Amino acid sequence: MKTCQVWIPVGKDERVSGIVTIPDAFEASKTVGIILAHGAGNDMNSPLIVAAARGLCREGFLALRFNFPYKEKGRKSPDSQKKLVNTWRCVYRYLKDHPEFIVEKVVAAGKSMGGRVASQMAAAGELPVQGLVFLGYALPLPRSRFRAELY
Repeated sequence: MKTCQVWIPVGKDERVSGIVTIPDAFEASKTVGIILAHGAGNDMNSPLIVAAARGLCREGFLALRFNFPYKEKGRKSPDSQKKLVNTWRCVYRYLKDHPEFIVEKVVAAGKSMGGRVASQMAAAGELPVQGLVFLGYALPLPRSRFRAELY
């Protein structure tokens, strides 16, 4: 397994860092690529995200983990939903269009916020992935709906 640092453009003058973990037996176009997004309170170097990327790679999957812009800037508060969606879109496009990391299919994975954004995009047809993986997922129901389901 090897890793390489990448920079992914997400706007006219903005980019985010990413790390691609490549399996030893990587065969371009015959591999599933898994994009891993962090949760609101951590970044792409959180132990869970790193362990997931390495574990997936050991199983033969190419893994791309990335930071959202607010983490690149050292902020604690997450970006707006619009910016989170745009970042996911750009990271997905980066992997799909990369001339070296050619993958057959793409799966979106994320911890909490990162997984929630990916699932919302996939449900709306905005993120054409072949699967979703949740590494801890917040599923809060609106209060009135929650009460209705309890009775």
